[in-house]
Amino acid sequence: MLLARSLGLASVVLSTAVSSSAFAGAPCLPKAWFPKESPPQLDLGLVAGAPVLCAHADYEHAGLLGCFAVDPKTGALSDAPATALPGHSLRGKVDAKGCLEGYCAAPKASADELLLYATSTDGAHAVILRDGILYVFDAKTKKQVRAIALRDDKAPDDTNVGNDPYELLYVGNAIYVAGTDAGPYQAVWAYKDDGKRTGLVKDDGADAGGFSVFAGGVNVLDDKHVALASAGLQELLVVTGSDGVRALTARAVKPGACKPEELEYLGEGSDVSKACKKVLAKSYQPFAGLDPVALPAGGYLAALGGKLRGSLAILDAKTLVETKRLKLKVCAK
Repeated sequence: MLLARSLGLASVVLSTAVSSSAFAGAPCLPKAWFPKESPPQLDLGLVAGAPVLCAHADYEHAGLLGCFAVDPKTGALSDAPATALPGHSLRGKVDAKGCLEGYCAAPKASADELLLYATSTDGAHAVILRDGILYVFDAKTKKQVRAIALRDDKAPDDTNVGNDPYELLYVGNAIYVAGTDAGPYQAVWAYKDDGKRTGLVKDDGADAGGFSVFAGGVNVLDDKHVALASAGLQELLVVTGSDGVRALTARAVKPGACKPEELEYLGEGSDVSKACKKVLAKSYQPFAGLDPVALPAGGYLAALGGKLRGSLAILDAKTLVETKRLKLKVCAK
């Protein structure tokens, strides 16, 4: 994808966001990105095929704190524009006219509303999520071309988002909505920007439910695919945005003393044996909350979460086995 084609709505950097130029000349992640409590979200994506890591501001302020390009071979950092990653969602603040960077959803939004938005990986469209409706815009004219309700009583039930939406991913002409509920379950629903309701991204099997990304992750893999990871990266489901074709890969890892129900939620909400806790800590929990992207040379680069925030793992695409880990440099101050 071309950076110039990917800007549009994604070029928004709100007044509350800090441009990464503030850290120019410092090839390290700001220490302020690693507080003991409430750390900012780190988001890994691709810009013109190259990995870029950005930090999101908190919920009340929205925008970005900054971005850094990452050398996938060495982990070396270089300054990058603080712009939303192509296909990734960002939270933005509505202006006094009820618009977000010139995109005005009807009915009019209230000033200072914080809304999720994203620009498609091909740069052709943008989407804003407001009050359970996806408002789709032509990126050139900024005119609204579609309104898609996440819940429609006349539509098939599995096309209705049953969870609270927390993230959008916009791959080509496909919009993915990730939602979470009160329990340990998160799922993803797909819609085409022409209004077609593709529905819940499911597990395998005729009676299968949604593919759960709880304690796993969901990310734009490249400009044509989205990746869904199950808890602790037990499996990775790659979906092609244009036609919904799916490819499922199981990670070559031994569960050891862990039971299926312990692996499903990585031990949350269940009594876990000491032996299983060791297995979870070593082989599964490091991959909870990961953000994978495809590397041009093959394989995946994934940003890790939890205690491993600021580290990247290189994964073999066929086995999902980790072949290398990169610990990114964090500034001393």
